[in-house]
Amino acid sequence: MDSLIDSPIDTAALTGDTACTASANLWAWIAGSCIAFSYVVSLYIHPFGERLLAFPQGERNDPAEIRSRFQRVFYASIFSFLVSAAYQYAFALGKLGPTTELLQILSKTGFRLVGLPCAVCIPVLLTLILFLGPLVGDYVMGRFQGYNRAFVSLFYHNRYFRRKILRDSLFSLIWWRAYVVAPISEEFVYRACLVPVILHCFGSTAAIIVSPLAFGVAHLHHIFDRIRLGASAVEAITTTLFQIFYTSLFGAYSAYLFVRTGHFIAPVLVHALCNSMGVPDVAAFKSQQRIVIGVMYFLGLFLWMGLVQPLTSPAFYGNR
Repeated sequence: MDSLIDSPIDTAALTGDTACTASANLWAWIAGSCIAFSYVVSLYIHPFGERLLAFPQGERNDPAEIRSRFQRVFYASIFSFLVSAAYQYAFALGKLGPTTELLQILSKTGFRLVGLPCAVCIPVLLTLILFLGPLVGDYVMGRFQGYNRAFVSLFYHNRYFRRKILRDSLFSLIWWRAYVVAPISEEFVYRACLVPVILHCFGSTAAIIVSPLAFGVAHLHHIFDRIRLGASAVEAITTTLFQIFYTSLFGAYSAYLFVRTGHFIAPVLVHALCNSMGVPDVAAFKSQQRIVIGVMYFLGLFLWMGLVQPLTSPAFYGNR
């Protein structure tokens, strides 16, 4: 059994090199659509309300609303896994027996042991290189010094700062949403469940393109949230479209990492890191600082472009 868990992903089944029948093609579209829309629809389902589908009534950062969304995206994740597993069982697996087939599905979903240390470390390092400009910007703004004080205060006598840091992080539902629940649930649905379905019939290129589009469009509902909270229609649309563009770019990178490494943990950690870094912004710096930081932005991008392919070589991750 351990050998099956450790076995690399069958790339013949995952890259579209196998023959894909018209029936498998049709069901790939159906299964993929169900998975892609399940996450967003779950946010607007109110099974105990007056209407089954309705916009959330609470404010997005309200603790009760956050807990409710946690519960609903959990159900969406279970649904997405069942749809993906059913498709793979019907079209992408040979008749290997129930136990073997389940382990193969888990492997294709990115739950593998082979190459796990590399999957934890290398994609994060690669993404830090990409964010070289923002990291230098944080150093210039003195944020690293603040991070150091925060870290030290966790272990020494400064009880006030210790409580404040814990309240703003581990005891904060907003923190859990940004750095734990959202990365895990979104990557599980849009990478671990959706990508194997697309890969089987349409290949890795289609998966890297289509998966992030679905991931980006999944943020379209923020238009209605922003309007409901008082933003003008133009502001809500332009802000959300930029968010969709940015998340689609990230989604392509995340899908690329999943396809290359075959590990679910890789895009999850990178997602959490990107959430912590936020959207790059150089407007807060002085003119001379902008030149230096701008150079670091381009240097980080240049280094990332040169390293992304060799450092995500499937050989590092046991992903043939």
